[in-house]
Amino acid sequence: MKLLIKVESVVSVFKIGGIKMSIAVDFDGVLAEYSHAKAVLFTGRPIYKMIDRVKLWISEGRKVVIFTARADNPIEIAIIKRWCKKYIGEELPVTNKKSRLFTEFWDDKAVPIKMNTGAIWDRAEKLEGK
Repeated sequence: MKLLIKVESVVSVFKIGGIKMSIAVDFDGVLAEYSHAKAVLFTGRPIYKMIDRVKLWISEGRKVVIFTARADNPIEIAIIKRWCKKYIGEELPVTNKKSRLFTEFWDDKAVPIKMNTGAIWDRAEKLEGK
């Protein structure tokens, strides 16, 4: 008998040593519109499709972390946290450090690679769990 498990339901409860796994979400171009001309100390308008997705994850008990290059500046971190409070309803952790606790990266620049192969995931394969 084959057991098929929807990945989303597993991720929401997946823990290592009692620590909840996290979804890493890029800020510029993913949660907020991005303009190269205004990048420093500026936040773009919210991208509501992604905002709604993050709110859903949080309501399901998932941990969401903002993963951005801006996190090397404490002022930028404060600006992003304030933006998250305004549009998501709560401050989210902001980092530029990769963690083993990240189960997913949502980023406009990332290319998904099959682990240990160097092969690029086909979007359809990824969605089907192959």
